[in-house]
Amino acid sequence: MQDIVTNRQLFFLIFISTVTASIMDISKTIALSAGRGAWVTIALSSVVYAAAAAIIIGVNKTLDGKTVFDPGNKPAGKIAVFFVSLFYLSFFFTLSVYYCNSFILVVKTNFLPNTPIWSDLLASTTLLGYIAYKGITNAGRLAEIVTPLFLAVASIIFLLMFFEGHINYILPLYDASERLSYLTAMKDTIVPFIGFAILTVVPIKAKSQRKYSAVIFTLVFIGLFYIADVYGCYAMKGFDEIIFENYPLIDAIRLVQLPAVEFLQRLDVLYMTVGFMRVLVGKAVIYLSIVEIVCKMFAKANRLLIVVLTGAAIYSASLLAGQGQIKPLMVKILSIESIAAAFIIQPLILLILKVKKHASKKS
Repeated sequence: MQDIVTNRQLFFLIFISTVTASIMDISKTIALSAGRGAWVTIALSSVVYAAAAAIIIGVNKTLDGKTVFDPGNKPAGKIAVFFVSLFYLSFFFTLSVYYCNSFILVVKTNFLPNTPIWSDLLASTTLLGYIAYKGITNAGRLAEIVTPLFLAVASIIFLLMFFEGHINYILPLYDASERLSYLTAMKDTIVPFIGFAILTVVPIKAKSQRKYSAVIFTLVFIGLFYIADVYGCYAMKGFDEIIFENYPLIDAIRLVQLPAVEFLQRLDVLYMTVGFMRVLVGKAVIYLSIVEIVCKMFAKANRLLIVVLTGAAIYSASLLAGQGQIKPLMVKILSIESIAAAFIIQPLILLILKVKKHASKKS
């Protein structure tokens, strides 16, 4: 398989699949655990996850253009590869349902309260299926279009939030007595950062250049983006009020005023319009990850059939997730799966590959 994703596409794919849902409420999540020193927690987390992403790149480069799910790659035996594929299938499915449920709740709560959930899900799942059917290359090209537009809008809004907000709301930035809290709060950044796991389905040639620097830069950039999000919300709403909001970012954006520009009086609508495209592509990348794994597990199966069945499963599970009553449970399950996916399985696979490679050289 060819190296079909450029470094630029890789940046956009990781970014858009990572910030899909958590951007809306990370300020509340991190405020509850890290307080005003949230930047320390997020910065440390971005470094840790950058290292985990680099390990995945190491695995894929060692496999030289294939992924751990390919039938021809059996670093720990056929049975082990099957169970690894099964685990990641479960992981990406849980992540997909979580993303769908989170986004539908945001839309229903803030913009379309009278629209039934089933219709929103049906419309979005159909479009996601089409993107997933086209494959990783087309998803990368779409991400190249949507992500820069979203970043431009989000950056302008964050700057306005800092300009119009109150700097004293975000101070003090560091409290030495809270150092332990900053470290323990890192557990709350697992789900907001875990989107980088899509790297597991991206084939990378052994001779690919600068893939390590690309993913490390991407994760650090995501950390900076989250910091801007969190402190922009702090500046507009105040730390003490953030913890009582379900979607602090939307509420903070609504406070931003642009009296000189009449058609931009509702910045939240502008943000959600662009954000809607971002979310669709982000969810599509996770959907695509599921499809790619299933296609590897059942090589003779029809891709279109797999796409349809995957969409039906995600749609049904998202409907069952309901109005968000099980969201805390989903976060707990996803956190556990994420730790295994990023920090246990991939390092173990890389170790096995390196040992086997070393042994083959000796023989």
